[in-house]
Amino acid sequence: MVKKYIVILFIPIMLCGCWNYREINDRRLIAGAAIDYNPNTQKYILTLEAIDPMTEEGEENRGEIFTTQGDSPFDSVRNMVSKSGIKFYWSHAKIFIFSEELAKDEILHILDYIYRDGEMRNDMWILISKGKSAGDILQIEENEYMPISSFRIARILRMESENSLVGLHAVPMDEFIQRLYEPNQNPSLPGVKIEKNNGTEHVVVTGLALFKKDKLLGWFTDEESNILLIIEDNVKRGYEYYEGEIPVGLSILDSKTKIKVKLVDNEINIYIDVDTQANIIELGGDVDYIKEKRDILEKKLEEKKKKDMEDLIKKVQNEFGVDIFDFSRHVKAQQPKLWAKVRGDWDRIFREVKFNINVNVLIKGSEKKNSPIKVNN
Repeated sequence: MVKKYIVILFIPIMLCGCWNYREINDRRLIAGAAIDYNPNTQKYILTLEAIDPMTEEGEENRGEIFTTQGDSPFDSVRNMVSKSGIKFYWSHAKIFIFSEELAKDEILHILDYIYRDGEMRNDMWILISKGKSAGDILQIEENEYMPISSFRIARILRMESENSLVGLHAVPMDEFIQRLYEPNQNPSLPGVKIEKNNGTEHVVVTGLALFKKDKLLGWFTDEESNILLIIEDNVKRGYEYYEGEIPVGLSILDSKTKIKVKLVDNEINIYIDVDTQANIIELGGDVDYIKEKRDILEKKLEEKKKKDMEDLIKKVQNEFGVDIFDFSRHVKAQQPKLWAKVRGDWDRIFREVKFNINVNVLIKGSEKKNSPIKVNN
């Protein structure tokens, strides 16, 4: 009799165990998204990379692509659900890519929708596609490292943000939006593009998209982005390569940038002092830059770094005419009365600011070896 009661008690439990069950194929976790705009059809094109739930046991998670279009970003998301019959979840989304053309014209209202929607993450990394459409970036199949493109790109950005190894200036969406709220702020975002190597297409995170408020102005190369990091005093560590008498590789141990603002003959002068400490980690020849010619190498590095900074500042003053470097923050802090006079016309005044740059480089030593490798004849 007891056994019968046990069986009867278990029947309802087994029956109600699947009351909320849904087919796994009816839902997807979004890894990343991209948005483009077709001016001919006046439609927004939304591309989603989702985690394929049918990945076999023991395999890396694969991504699958879904694409739709609509009259607005929200309409595109809604059409994605109604046409596919799939419920998409944004809780795992890592990146959102905007096309270059969209970034030149109307990124703000798309950010507003993403930021306002309760299902979307505010800490997604934002990128700007170079050249091809944003959707194309997510559709490149690469089996190396990590099959899901969105996760691979997010990992690159996270590592850069933590180490400042290269000047990608990666920031999450909420931080980018916060900078839009602040006066005289001109934010930047990392670029992403497709490159061919031995006939195979690869996704590369490269370049820096420069904005005047919410409109794309132009681009910095990776080298220019690294110089920007120095001016901003945002170098944590990194690597420099110098092509002189012989190639030299340097590991940056420490880098400090100090900025002073002075009024000289009624003109704004900004003084930039950079102190860099480094170790030699690579020599491409038998010139002894470690013991005999260390001071010569230091001098050459100082001259090069100073020229690179001067050239970049002139380029921004002449071509973009906006304070990408955030010098206004230093003017406001050090010369508040002066800032009160110029704040309303800072972009124009910035073009006429004079810069005085001083660079000191100290090579502390080498890694394990204190002399170059030489071949005896």
